[in-house]
This record gives sequence, C-alpha cells and structure tokens, in this order.
Amino acid sequence: MVRKQKSLWILIVLLLAGAAAGTVVGSALGMLVPVMGESLRVGLEPPVTIDLVFFSLTFGCGLDLNIGSALGLLVAALVYRRL
Repeated sequence: MVRKQKSLWILIVLLLAGAAAGTVVGSALGMLVPVMGESLRVGLEPPVTIDLVFFSLTFGCGLDLNIGSALGLLVAALVYRRL
C-alpha cells in the first residue's frame, strides 16, 4: 500500500486552527469550570532588544496555553494523521 505525501502547510494550518478553537472553547468554559480558564504563559519576557546607533531590533515571542488549546492541538494532530 502506497502512502501519499502529506503537506507540512496542512499540518501548520490544522495546528493553528485547533489551538485557536481550543482557546476559544477553553475561555468560554472557564466561566463554568475554573480550571479551564487558567493559562500558562511561555515566552520571552521582556523582549530582547538589540540597539545599534542607527538600527534597533526587538525579538519577542509569547504563547498562552490553556487546557482547551492543548486539547485543540491534540485533536488537530489526530485529524492530520487520519488524512
């Protein structure tokens, strides 16, 4: 049986959609179940700045994870495997 090649872009889109949908669901359910509303922030705090006299560059990145977004990522990964 020949397996077809899966696109990396499809995986990225599915993961982003799953995380976004999971975050919305987790925030909505956070009013009913307080554990669902709690989130973990991971990233650079404060952002890193490289300041040259003529040029300034700032790097920063942050990720807020809650239980809903983790479940959304899991569902998106399962959907990708079934494609």
